[in-house]
Amino acid sequence: LHLADSPEEEFFFMNEEDRLTSSMKLALTHDTRDSHFFPTRGNRASVFGSVAGGVLGFDTDIYGAGITSSHYVPLWFGHVLGFRLRYEMVEEYGSSDEVPIGERLFLGGGRTVRGFQWRDVGPKVIRESTTSDGRVVIKDRPVGGRSLALGTVEYTIPIVKGIRFAGFYDTGNVWWDVGELDLADLASGAGVGLRLDVPGFPIRIDRAWVVE
Repeated sequence: LHLADSPEEEFFFMNEEDRLTSSMKLALTHDTRDSHFFPTRGNRASVFGSVAGGVLGFDTDIYGAGITSSHYVPLWFGHVLGFRLRYEMVEEYGSSDEVPIGERLFLGGGRTVRGFQWRDVGPKVIRESTTSDGRVVIKDRPVGGRSLALGTVEYTIPIVKGIRFAGFYDTGNVWWDVGELDLADLASGAGVGLRLDVPGFPIRIDRAWVVE
């Protein structure tokens, strides 16, 4: 198997071995939203750092950091414009030669870049095989990365009390290298949905399409 963007770099899934991880995470968060699930005003910003292994022991030596920010602007007739940004990275250190695949960063699916399959945005490995009739079959598998960027714009409109119509646009990517951010290399999806503010059980229903 080799990475799709780096044919010369091989990847072995035998690296997916059982391991124990001991980690610690420190986060600083500021939240002024008027609702945890479906806010109509305010903002939430969070900065965090994490470390695993080292003096904490066990099998995985990695550290990470990230920042997230959400801002909601009330407009006319109950309409709301929301923005969300996220940037995150993770890297190995000490006795770890690489970030284990279970600790890497992924995008794709209903909570990140909608319109794409779960974890389908970002680095992949490619396997080529030839069938008995000479056809070349290419299969890919996401392997995650060490840098992630995500941005979302969402516009919601009240229909009746507790139900809002939403239109959204998501864009982002995952990169193999630590600290990488290439705004010319982004996957995007857009779609529409409903927000059902059921007390104690909020529901989001989305339909999204791949833009690029």
